Amino acid sequence: MIRSMSVAVVLAASAAASLAAVVTVFPGTSWTEQNTSPPFIPSTINGNAPRSGNGSLNVVGPRSRFATGTVFPTATSTSFGLLSTLSAFSVDVRTDVMGAAPLFSLPTVRLHIFDPTNGFRSELIWENAEVRTIAAPILGDWYSVNVFNASIYRFVNAYIPAGSLETGRTAQVGNPGGTLTQSMTGWITNATAVAGPSGGANTQALFSSAAFIGGISIGIGGGATGYSGYADNLRVAFRGGSDTTYNFEQRGTAVPEPGSLALVGLALVGLAAARRRKPA
Repeated sequence: MIRSMSVAVVLAASAAASLAAVVTVFPGTSWTEQNTSPPFIPSTINGNAPRSGNGSLNVVGPRSRFATGTVFPTATSTSFGLLSTLSAFSVDVRTDVMGAAPLFSLPTVRLHIFDPTNGFRSELIWENAEVRTIAAPILGDWYSVNVFNASIYRFVNAYIPAGSLETGRTAQVGNPGGTLTQSMTGWITNATAVAGPSGGANTQALFSSAAFIGGISIGIGGGATGYSGYADNLRVAFRGGSDTTYNFEQRGTAVPEPGSLALVGLALVGLAAARRRKPA
């Protein structure tokens, strides 16, 4: 009976571990630089400021979009999950050289979203220089940011249907001079039309239940010449779906997943208990 219970505990841990995964991202694999505006200075994964293991993502200016999926999703793009089911979004970040970036800048994270109901493409952006989640980050210090509960703003892309409410919206919406900085929950659950871009009088289309995340990126905004910062352990989770933490590492390393370590530990405990109860 006790042996069966030990096995059951291990199996339960295995099921939990299968939902949460740590994906080790090496250079040249599932994440690529997708900056489309010159100068094209790519961000890289290196060992200058290791966070969890021997590496992290080095974000450099004046502009970068280091992404998985695509920063310009369409109706045919692969979906990471529905925006309406997003349950966790977090990242570890630090700045080492501010350069010409706005004061208090840290690497910026974005969800790149496509809504097939109306054909709109937009981004939900956490940018510390705009929202000051970390009031005054110290150069060289790491910060773990719960982006899901932080203030974020929406950027609406110009590649949208002519004549729609969103036509021509290429500027930020919801920056400090506007009205659309709110939490992720606010963006997901808006039930009525919200104000337009900063200083604008138009309304902004709501996200429908079909809106999906087609890309995730870490980078820095335009004009951040000379900027250098780092990011690691970006977590994205969905209710009833995947729970993935992206850990950026240099090649030639094997970083054990926390879930795997816990499973091995439970298995060893179960084996030890079984041996103690084995008749002599």
